[in-house]
Amino acid sequence: MGWRAADWDRAAQIFQSIIAEAPHFAPAYIGLVRLKNSEHLVLPGLDRSEEVQQQALELSKVAVEVDPFDARAHHCFAWSLALGRRFDQAELSFGLALELNENDPWTLISSALGTAYCGKHREALELADQALRIDPNPSRAHWGYQAQTRFLCEDYTGSVTAAARALNVLPFLSAWHAAALGHLGYREDARDKARSFVEASRANWHGRTPPTEEAIASWLLRAFPIRDPADLESLYKKGRAAHVNNVELGRHGRWRSNVWTYPGASSLGSDARKGLRSHPTVKPTAMLEDALLDLTHRDDIVLDPFLGSGSTLMAAEKARRTCRGVEIDPLYVDVVLRRFEAATGIKPLLVTA
Repeated sequence: MGWRAADWDRAAQIFQSIIAEAPHFAPAYIGLVRLKNSEHLVLPGLDRSEEVQQQALELSKVAVEVDPFDARAHHCFAWSLALGRRFDQAELSFGLALELNENDPWTLISSALGTAYCGKHREALELADQALRIDPNPSRAHWGYQAQTRFLCEDYTGSVTAAARALNVLPFLSAWHAAALGHLGYREDARDKARSFVEASRANWHGRTPPTEEAIASWLLRAFPIRDPADLESLYKKGRAAHVNNVELGRHGRWRSNVWTYPGASSLGSDARKGLRSHPTVKPTAMLEDALLDLTHRDDIVLDPFLGSGSTLMAAEKARRTCRGVEIDPLYVDVVLRRFEAATGIKPLLVTA
């Protein structure tokens, strides 16, 4: 499905004209807020601006004031708060919407997703299940919300099932589908879905920069109001294990800031300066060794796809890690082998398949 910005603008104009003629008609405010809260999601590459965020908040407040018993008004206000990362207030407004319309499947599933974004996974899953009990055969959009909710709640099988039933009703849904497949171990299927997401995003790109894979991924990760960083990481990281952190703010005697200082190639007698004879962009081995000590464990495999003069290999040997390196230039391969043998006394061995 290719959403167009012009259609979005035209719909907004219609709601604005209704508001001008009937300023006490809450559904017009609700419709306009929904447009403003979803535009950055359905138009790939478009970021939500502070101006749009403020407009959505103000309009949703008016909707609640005009009709405080309309669950949809409270619901729009809740989403506006969540998108502004005011999660505690958003939870309260989702709760008010549910109190006013607790048996409506759409209120239930939309509140489920909002609650999941707020980090309340158990409550979100209960709401999603309740929505399906009331309506076992919901719309494709409902299934799209189910897919996202269940992914955030770590029900990856349920997420895959829901995403398949949604049939890409939402432009970004194939990315969630791919992530869920990856968590279940279906790597080829996950790659296919990810490629489908990238191709569809490129075909309807509204960003200011070219639609590279990096730009598309960056837009995707910015688009959703996810409170818990671990939930956001689950979109691109398989598994829930914590990141390796052997420093722990100096707990084990080594401390790190965000500035690392080492003798570079301009320092007389430095390791990097000596390396300039062999490679124009040689890295300080000590820096790479510290990075490996910080973020890997002994005997872990470390990959360097651009081995160059072999600094990563040397660092891995010192840190007692196993390095796997790739180098396209035969001249630098010879440099790596000579350097490694001189430093370790181990004679390189050629192994053929």
